[in-house]
Amino acid sequence: MTTNDKSIREGTVVQFHFTLTTDAGQEIESTTGADPMVYLHGANNLMPALETHLAGMTPGKNLDVTLAPEDGFGSRSGEGTQAWPRSAFPADIELIVGMQFTATNENGSDEDYWVLGMEEEMVYVDTDHPLAGESLRFVIDVISVRSATDEEIAHGHPHGPDGHAAH
Repeated sequence: MTTNDKSIREGTVVQFHFTLTTDAGQEIESTTGADPMVYLHGANNLMPALETHLAGMTPGKNLDVTLAPEDGFGSRSGEGTQAWPRSAFPADIELIVGMQFTATNENGSDEDYWVLGMEEEMVYVDTDHPLAGESLRFVIDVISVRSATDEEIAHGHPHGPDGHAAH
């Protein structure tokens, strides 16, 4: 893919700095003082609604957008917080708040869970992502846009800012 158009569209690799906060202003994540995020537009590397807002932007442009819960991590829909005994987890697994894992539920189906907290003998988990039900505010500064390489398109992700990073 070759073109002189530097706007964000399918098949472009985009670098941007961002700050993600909740509606209440709680900072969730930021690239301030760190490397920018790099993604392949149109390859499901970001939330679809966020990609839609980024489409057509060019380097040097800024975006300040709030996504409704259904456009982010969805509405809260699970059973809520569940307390599991620590013994339900392998002893050699280091549990970290926020980590995701898959377990077989009582119906025999695999289900995703997130660790919300821990005590010595109990682990608190939920089937909803920790940010489910939250509106998410993204403040984004687009740094660069370039055409993806054929290999990046085939792999479905960027190979670094210049397209030459190793796996």
